[in-house]
Formats: sequence, structure tokens, C-alpha cells
Amino acid sequence: MAPRVFVLFGRSSTRRSIHARVAHGFPVNADDIVLNDINAPQIVAIVNDTWTNTLDANIERLIHLIAPPPSPLYHPVPPGGVTGNCVVFLWATLRRSDRVRFGAHYAIPFYIKSAYHRGAPHLAYVLGRFSINAYSDYAQHNTNPNVRAPRLRRLSYLLYETGVLGVMLYDHGLDASYNVARVDSLNDPENCYSEEFHIPISTWPAADPTMRGHHAVHWAMSAARLLLKL
Repeated sequence: MAPRVFVLFGRSSTRRSIHARVAHGFPVNADDIVLNDINAPQIVAIVNDTWTNTLDANIERLIHLIAPPPSPLYHPVPPGGVTGNCVVFLWATLRRSDRVRFGAHYAIPFYIKSAYHRGAPHLAYVLGRFSINAYSDYAQHNTNPNVRAPRLRRLSYLLYETGVLGVMLYDHGLDASYNVARVDSLNDPENCYSEEFHIPISTWPAADPTMRGHHAVHWAMSAARLLLKL
């Protein structure tokens, strides 16, 4: 079995939560599994510091937290640095009950298609770059003085040999970025709108037809729904 790393939303070891994990397909004890609840708050804090610091300064710390050594999925920053990879983002708003539960307003499911065992550095890059882009959108477009800069509130992901599936939960500070994605979906629904889920989508790179395809979008949403239940 391929090694995997799961980072879930919060520390949870009750009998009920363990049964829920098993029922939804999350193994509880296995040699190739790391169920890592503890590092999630540190990852969130570093991501939220990225736009005030720099991505280069934070990326190695993020990688160590995302797939802690000696995990076989740990991989240091490559010699040429980490660059963007193929990613699809889905732009969704949380239900009222989940907004209260998670203290967030937006859910951003994502799927990263990664090179073999490069998921950890690619995820670190995507988290940091998404935060920087969100702050840029906020600085350019926000007109509401009551809305603060975007903050990642929660993160959950499934890291495996050739990719990453996960979901980011953001507060109202993501309004500007969400509106950009929504306008793009209205202007270019063929490339920026999911007919299956009725929400905006975006990709890196922007013109990548593979990441806009049904399978990539479906994988991202299916994993997010699974992770949100836990």
C-alpha cells in the first residue's frame, strides 16, 4: 500500500470519532499511515504569516510539518526551489451550521497533481502562494472597512505518492478572491464553473484543461466532503 499522510481538522481520539474515521475510509493504525492532528494549527499559523513574511522563509518549516520526517512522503526543498504545479481550486461557501462549527465562511477544496513523492513541497508552495494571492486581492478590491485581511482558519489534507487532496477553510477576508472567482465563472463558465457542483473553479496554470476536467474537480470535492465530516 502506498504511504499516505492525513491531517485532520482537530485532535480527536474519542471512540465515536475513531468509528467515524473508519466508516469514512480513514485507517486508524497502520505502518504506512500518519494521522497528524497536532501540526495543523502550526501549519495554519505559518500560512497566515506568509504574506507578512516571505514564502521562501516559511516553506521548509511548512514541509517539515506537512510530512514530518521520517515519513517517506517528506521531501526537502528541491535545489531549484519549489514552483507551482497543476492545481484545481473549488470556491464554495460553507453552510451556516459549518460556519459556526469551523469559525470560517469559505471552503476551498483543492487537488494538486504532483511529481512522485513531491506532494509535501508542492502543498507547502500552494498554501503559501494562495495566501499571498488572497491578500493581494484583498488589498486591491476590499471596500469594507469591517472586513479584515484573509485568514486561513482550518486545513485538512490527504497526502499520497503522486498528489494531494484537501480543503482550506477561510474567513470573510477571502471575499475579494471569491468575488474574482465568481466573476470569472460568469464570464467564462466553460473554464471557470463546475456544472456538477454549481460553484466557481480556478486552476494553476490558468489554461490547464486537465485540471478543469470532471475527474480532477470531482476528486477535490469528494475528498473535501469526506474531510469535512471528520
